[in-house]
Amino acid sequence: MIETKVSEAQGDPCSGVMQQLSACAPFITTSASATPETSSDCCVSLQSVDVNCMCQVFNGPTIPNLDRSKALSLPQTCNLPNTVSCS
Repeated sequence: MIETKVSEAQGDPCSGVMQQLSACAPFITTSASATPETSSDCCVSLQSVDVNCMCQVFNGPTIPNLDRSKALSLPQTCNLPNTVSCS
């Protein structure tokens, strides 16, 4: 299971990113039980995620069991027009 300690501070527009991407957890985990492909539920939930927030969360403090490169490849994997380019 992917856990995060993203700030739940009031007014933080990125605090719910991991919850929004919960359907993607089986794909973006480092666990041996990770799925090789994203689910349609994952791709649907990704459509409502702010890409800037996704970058902020995935490039922030280490999130246990998160494969950052798989997480950042989600838009491409789901064939979404927005590509993630996090600096």
